[in-house]
Amino acid sequence: TGHEVDFVVDDKRLAVEVKSSPRVHDVELAGLTALAEDGAVKKRLLGAAVREPQMLRDRLGNVQVLPLRHFVDALWSGDLVK
Repeated sequence: TGHEVDFVVDDKRLAVEVKSSPRVHDVELAGLTALAEDGAVKKRLLGAAVREPQMLRDRLGNVQVLPLRHFVDALWSGDLVK
């Protein structure tokens, strides 16, 4: 499809895209959306250089956006795949 995501964790339990930008838009969900349409992805997440957690929405639903520090802490602790 020409799309990619940065991480797929635990047999598609979590698909992650990471952006260094402090501004994120739904267009940046293209890879996560394409992967979800191709198979069963339980959770999709965008880690970005934002200040506060937020939500973006695509045609499949909401995608959580976490500040990079929160994302790394949650990934390291295993909280993202529980």
